[in-house]
Amino acid sequence: KQGTLGSGYVLDVDNTNTPIDPSTSADFFGDGSNIATYLFEGNVRDENLNYNGTTTAITYGAGKFGTSCATFNGTSSKISNSTLPVSDSMTVSFWMNKTSFASAYETYISLGWDNSGTYKFLSFQRQNLTNTFRLDVGNGGGAGTYIVPLSVTNTISTDGLWHHYLAIWNKTTNRVTLYKDGIPEYLTTDISGFSAAGGVGMNIGWSGYTTDGQTYYANGSIDQVRIFNRALNNEEALALYNNCINKYVIKQEPDA
Repeated sequence: KQGTLGSGYVLDVDNTNTPIDPSTSADFFGDGSNIATYLFEGNVRDENLNYNGTTTAITYGAGKFGTSCATFNGTSSKISNSTLPVSDSMTVSFWMNKTSFASAYETYISLGWDNSGTYKFLSFQRQNLTNTFRLDVGNGGGAGTYIVPLSVTNTISTDGLWHHYLAIWNKTTNRVTLYKDGIPEYLTTDISGFSAAGGVGMNIGWSGYTTDGQTYYANGSIDQVRIFNRALNNEEALALYNNCINKYVIKQEPDA
């Protein structure tokens, strides 16, 4: 597909899309919003080199992309970073492969939830003893001051296959959106009265919160975690699932 740019130039759009090379895609959309990327190629390095993780009891197995992924035992495995900043609008994307559950509220990724008492957090976890998701927004007012958008019907798959999950917290629209394998579900809960801005830290495979034993360890394998400091749109969410983006090429052609 082509569009005229004037003076002998055309915009050539390759509609076949361009696959993303995971080894060179630290900033997926090239706009600086992909603030952390974890490919788990035998390590928990942030490919942006800003928010490297620390690990406990993590092993590495065959992944969705590259040579490996992070595997969690459901009792002690965890990845943490204490400095990643949390804003009101964020997006979390990851691939997961599971065959069972480890805990009632097992947590896949939490942002800002720690033991500092701030309670400024976004949490992507399992809803109590079900196979559906729970996406929390902490308001910073202490224990219990958070909102839980519960109108989730997309299920957590335990079929031993890789599935893509993505959550968008959008403060502009005051809406949370959950994607599974590229298909969106818009949650109806209004988050206008809640703000996670000012929270800090990132946890994968557990809640990051140890008070009252609420560690909520998860089991299974996780690959290619990406964290964005803005709300992605539908096209961008689908691009992450397809692991590719449209290719735009500007080229010069002779004037007619």
